[in-house]
Amino acid sequence: MPLKSGGEVGKQLGVSRLLDRRELGVINIGGAGVIVVDGQRYDIGHRDALYIGKGAKELVFASNEASRPAKFYYNCAPAHTAYPTKKVTPADVAPVTLGDNLTSNRRTINKYFRSGCAGNLSAQYGAHRTGARQSMEHHAMSYP
Repeated sequence: MPLKSGGEVGKQLGVSRLLDRRELGVINIGGAGVIVVDGQRYDIGHRDALYIGKGAKELVFASNEASRPAKFYYNCAPAHTAYPTKKVTPADVAPVTLGDNLTSNRRTINKYFRSGCAGNLSAQYGAHRTGARQSMEHHAMSYP
């Protein structure tokens, strides 16, 4: 079943539409899906991403198969400039390997949304991947 972004989210942010003053980065971590932005259809496969710039009015998210649904992981951040919507595939990402095996901290960050690739998402992010026999720990800490 398609999910349409409605005006309710925008109203909570004090604007008519969600992306009036914001930009959106979406990574599909599930099965194949579709994102429609202002009538333009984008087929988004597993690990594909879509940068949606400030000012987009219509957003529709849907899965191709109900038995293997798309799982859209997204980040929305304030935007100061409008950039065009752009699909990003795993071949377009910039992998950065950090840490080392001795401290169980070796990981690769695949940067999907960065300057020169897709807009300039304020909160640039990517997908973390660890190698064989490696772990990734995220510490939950409260900050004052």
